[in-house]
Amino acid sequence: MKTVPVRQLRQSWPEVEAALRREGELFITRDGVKVARLVRIEASTDRRETFSPKKHIAWLKSTFGPRRKSLVDASLDRERADD
Repeated sequence: MKTVPVRQLRQSWPEVEAALRREGELFITRDGVKVARLVRIEASTDRRETFSPKKHIAWLKSTFGPRRKSLVDASLDRERADD
């Protein structure tokens, strides 16, 4: 298992990351004493669905029902009618 000083971790992350890719696991040391273990994780291959404005609008309509005016516009109309 390869060890990496904290200083090297902070100052040369790309090199440490490359070593992590090769080794799969690194020990982090401070003053020559092991203080942590850095383990590589595999990125998830599950990708969530990208945002679709059309689907979002359909969801809003199904959840809140059709509205002709936004809540803000309706509130402003009520306040202006009071004047």
